[in-house]
Amino acid sequence: MTQENTTPIYWNAQQLHPDVVAVFSSSLPLSDTASDAPSAILLPQQTHTANVAWVTPDLLPEQIGLNPSPLFPDTDALITDIDGLTIGVRTADCVPILLYAADIRVVAAIHAGWKGTLHGIVDNVIDMLTDRGCNPTKIHACFGPSICPQCYEVDPSLAQQFIDAGFADSVIYSHTIDPLTGNAFAQRKPHIDLVKVNFKRMINKGLASNNINTSSPCTRHHRSDNPSATRSRCNTTTPSVSSDPLSPNCDTQSTHSTEHSSPSIEDPLIHSLKSSLTSSEAFTFHSWRRYPGTPARLITAITLHPYPKGL
Repeated sequence: MTQENTTPIYWNAQQLHPDVVAVFSSSLPLSDTASDAPSAILLPQQTHTANVAWVTPDLLPEQIGLNPSPLFPDTDALITDIDGLTIGVRTADCVPILLYAADIRVVAAIHAGWKGTLHGIVDNVIDMLTDRGCNPTKIHACFGPSICPQCYEVDPSLAQQFIDAGFADSVIYSHTIDPLTGNAFAQRKPHIDLVKVNFKRMINKGLASNNINTSSPCTRHHRSDNPSATRSRCNTTTPSVSSDPLSPNCDTQSTHSTEHSSPSIEDPLIHSLKSSLTSSEAFTFHSWRRYPGTPARLITAITLHPYPKGL
């Protein structure tokens, strides 16, 4: 079996919560100097399921690298409360999601393709967290780069499945221009907003909208010859400016218009979350791009920080 190239080149941090490090790999440089990549990330063997595994010390493999672990077959989300353990998922155009349950100090990494999204993998993760005593209003969430609804065209039969599941507002028929080429799509097909479906699932499970950061670039059409990180005006303490109460907060992938500040070379690209950053400073990386036509995958990972000594 040919091993997929899962070794990222560049890493960039996403502000989620001071207790955790949340990172996204990139095939493009987002700063002049690339940060060191995490050398050990526990990854499951993903098969587009809604299956979730809770990682406990007795389930840890002897060695952890950057390849999917056979200890977690047919698994598309990992949860752990082990301090210092980095867990993650690999995605191409599917939706990567990171969660942190602050009140019970548990982190989760989720791979939500259309199958996982439709069948409620996010719900399954949140149910496992609440079963352990988590208050859903204490869960912080952020979305990594994935295909945007403007690009994600699907067959009518798949769109109907989302409609039947109660997500008709995430099925869009008005997208006729391909944002990658600027030309009209060859066929008039429905499009699906996977981020919005998962956002709606989180809201239905009791998460607070101002704890969910959905701002992320599209893996299909966002490109840049001079990649740069921008600090988004979206933050995790300001309600959505959209009139739609189920619209993701400041979602660069949604059909709702949002404002973003101009790229600033002074915005730090950090490998770990700096203590000076607050939860209201959400970083958005608009230049991430997977090399098309290659088996390379984006890795989205999260690490729970141990408490400082003496606390």
